[in-house]
Parts: sequence; structure tokens; C-alpha cells
Amino acid sequence: MIEINEANSNQAMLKTYEHLKRYKDEGWKTGKAFALMDGWKNVYHLKRGSEEMVLEFDLRKTLARLPEQRGDHMILTVMSCALATDAAEDTVRFIKRQETPLRGCAPLLLIPGGILAAAFFVHYILA
Repeated sequence: MIEINEANSNQAMLKTYEHLKRYKDEGWKTGKAFALMDGWKNVYHLKRGSEEMVLEFDLRKTLARLPEQRGDHMILTVMSCALATDAAEDTVRFIKRQETPLRGCAPLLLIPGGILAAAFFVHYILA
């Protein structure tokens, strides 16, 4: 379990991506990804050839800093899922361009990759 202890959702996603990128650079591919499982951890399934592994990220300390009513948990959820897609690097570039952490849900529609918009609407409908 890798602890993510960051001040906001942007920093948390950049830190998560640093870990995932190390594995991707070694030939691992992301498969299934689960954001905020049990309300506090992200889980990524990785595969390289016949090898499989699971990376878990403990987000409890970061989540304690995020005001849920402003949509920060939603942003964290959608960005977490985006890190497991082919649009991961686009998402990271988008996050790095932000002067302040994303607030509310509308900015998610600006992130490259249609999967993010789709994930937002699916989550919104199911919530």
C-alpha cells in the first residue's frame, strides 16, 4: 500500500502518476482501475506478459484535506480513473497547467479524452 499524503487533488494525482509511470516505463500496462474503493483507496491492476500485480494507494490523508461539498472528491475520482487510460499523459499535462487545484465538476470536461466526460456523467447519474 502506497500512502498519498498531498494537499490537494492535483498533487495527489501527480504523485500517483509518478508511481504508475515507473511501472509503465518497465513495460507494465494498466488494466482495471478502481477509484476511492472503500471510500479511501485507489486500486490499479497491472500486467506485463504473464505477470500480474495490484497497486493500492491510500488516499485517506489527502481526502481529509479535500472539502467534499466543492466536488473535489469527484475530481479526484475521475482523474484517478484517467490515469489508467491511454489519456494519462494528457491528463497529467492538464493538471500541471492548472495554477490552482481544480474546483467543482465543470473543469473535468476540459481534460483531454472523452472518457473523462463520460466518467463524470456516469458518476453524476449514479450518485
